[in-house]
Amino acid sequence: MTDPTSGASGDLSFDRAIPAAAASVGGQGGVTCANCQRSLTEVYHTANGEPICANCRHILEGATRGVTQPATLVRALAFGLVATLAGAFLYWAVIRFANLEIGLIAIASGWMIGKALRAGANGRGGRALQFIGAGLVYLSVAMAYFPFVMQGAPPG
Repeated sequence: MTDPTSGASGDLSFDRAIPAAAASVGGQGGVTCANCQRSLTEVYHTANGEPICANCRHILEGATRGVTQPATLVRALAFGLVATLAGAFLYWAVIRFANLEIGLIAIASGWMIGKALRAGANGRGGRALQFIGAGLVYLSVAMAYFPFVMQGAPPG
């Protein structure tokens, strides 16, 4: 077995601990936070395979947590309703003027609604927004057929 302080690169030793100052290369202080660049001496976490400090971990967890604040949910719902109306109009127009009932228009409507919900929630997501989005897509498709139901005529 080689001596861990002999400087042989590639050798791992679990017999003795090497102080961070001795283990650093070129006088640099070992592991640093990938986000704030602070030196990590005792405990660190990983995000996307990069080391981060506890403070940055707390900030990242907060940013990726699902939306639960009522004000943010209402704002996202308002954005989603605008996209729902746009999707319903688009679907109605394709049915009315092209005489086609294309399911891809519902997918496009769902994409628009999802983008609008994320924009209204400041880029955040979560289970609540997923349920709201699914409901708004169904509402959009139903609203596209509503004028035909009111006229009593079949679509197209």
